[in-house]
Amino acid sequence: MQKFIYLFIVIVCGLILQILLKQYLSIFEFCPEILLLTVIYYGFKYGCLFGEIYGFFAGLFLDIFSVAPFGSNSLCFTIIGYIFGHLHKKLDETNIFVQIILVLIGSYIYLLLMFFIFSLLSIHKFISISNIVIVPFYNIIVSLIVFRILEEIKLTKI
Repeated sequence: MQKFIYLFIVIVCGLILQILLKQYLSIFEFCPEILLLTVIYYGFKYGCLFGEIYGFFAGLFLDIFSVAPFGSNSLCFTIIGYIFGHLHKKLDETNIFVQIILVLIGSYIYLLLMFFIFSLLSIHKFISISNIVIVPFYNIIVSLIVFRILEEIKLTKI
């Protein structure tokens, strides 16, 4: 039960932090995707099933407070949690270079999935070049902090 409470707190804190960053630290109206970073971390750290489940609920919470079509973040985060869960114990999870590459790839997968969903729904919100450049690199910078915090309060300690 403590693990579920811990994960709920991580999702809520990540969501609040993401909203605050959007308001106060956005660059050209783009902000880092904190919940995406937590999905990448937990999928990579604990495997496919955990990554999928965590990704679904993190996406669901984000969908509640997002203007994106309901369920789009849940779907994207579930897929990303599954993909990065396959890398569990296959790469050195402590290597910063590996983490940077994973965040870069995860950010682009998220952008592509959202573009695909928006295209299917005929929503004409297109992904700009600045979005493709700024958000992934902003995610990389913030991930260095977020991953350290999540590593310090590991799920296994609870």
